[in-house]
Amino acid sequence: EYGGVSPLPARPRCDRPRIDRGFTLLEVVVALAVIALAMTALMRAGNQQVLVAQRVEARVVANWVLLNEAARLRTAGTWPATGRDQGEADMLERTWYWRSETQPTPAPNVRHTHIEVFSDPERTTREGDLDLYLGRHP
Repeated sequence: EYGGVSPLPARPRCDRPRIDRGFTLLEVVVALAVIALAMTALMRAGNQQVLVAQRVEARVVANWVLLNEAARLRTAGTWPATGRDQGEADMLERTWYWRSETQPTPAPNVRHTHIEVFSDPERTTREGDLDLYLGRHP
């Protein structure tokens, strides 16, 4: 007792473990950073898959253009002249650009035609090519 006044009673001590009722700000920020990194990786992987699918589609359609041009040469009914030729083909709502070169071969009744298909009008992005040998009866 201090001058007739008793000190305040001590708070009872609790031996139970302290229970947290939420996450700290640091924990939340770390969790958001991990989620952001994971989402970035998923977006890159998804974007890569789209690019691969577009590339495969371009190759397949270019092959169809090649086959159509080869069929046109086979069914033309005339012996192909030697030299170069070029043109356009519309397929799947897109314009494709082809170029061909026909050359003689050591066999007098056989001609070799090399056909290339491009996705751009400048003919710089080649999507496919085909070698075609046409023969005629003597």
